[in-house]
Amino acid sequence: MEQSPTPVPRTKSQSLGTLLFVWGGAFSFLASLAYGVTFYLGPLGRTIPMRSWADEAEAVATNIVLFTLFAAHHSLMARARAKVWLTRVVPSHLERTTYVWVASLLFLLVCWLWRPVGGELYRLEGALAWGAVGVQVTGVLLTGAGVHVLNWSELAGVQAARTSGELVFSRGVYGFVRHPLYLGWMLMTCGTPHLTGGRLVFAAVSALYLLLAIPWEERSLVAEHGESYERYRARIRWRVMPGIY
Repeated sequence: MEQSPTPVPRTKSQSLGTLLFVWGGAFSFLASLAYGVTFYLGPLGRTIPMRSWADEAEAVATNIVLFTLFAAHHSLMARARAKVWLTRVVPSHLERTTYVWVASLLFLLVCWLWRPVGGELYRLEGALAWGAVGVQVTGVLLTGAGVHVLNWSELAGVQAARTSGELVFSRGVYGFVRHPLYLGWMLMTCGTPHLTGGRLVFAAVSALYLLLAIPWEERSLVAEHGESYERYRARIRWRVMPGIY
């Protein structure tokens, strides 16, 4: 992009507008996460009677389309070419915030339009139920540790992203697997003591997306960070699940 020969000072209104946009994006990020938790514990946790196979298939197909819409933006707009294109539309310092706004609103849209799926696969009790809750808590802690390494303010678009991969790679839980946030998500959504049809579809579709996105994401990381990420990938063998993948 061409730049003006001399910088143009921002007015107070422009600065205030930028501040509101940035922190509004951070709020939308946190609000979408909070709503997602409520959605998982509430509507997805309710057992509803099975309908006809045609109705259930239609609901599942609709939910797949909805999540694919969110996943497409989440993956495509995180790529370098998409970021370059976006900075032609918005200022470069607002690129991440714009991404966060759209991703958060799309995730809320997925939850709002999600079609109920009938059936119940199991409901654990006693020690087994507590064991399943322990799996979910492990996922929460793993996710929190991963966000701490990445810096939540960068994820939420409040702070500019760091450019050096060495600042993150192999630190903390990233020395355990290469994608600890994805592992945390799978543990939280799949390790439930009460698996309804809705939770099964939500967990399966989101986990499948993450597994399919990893190779594509790592190619982008290699292109962006070069040998530093290659060395990290050689040192940390497992992508998500130690001993499996």
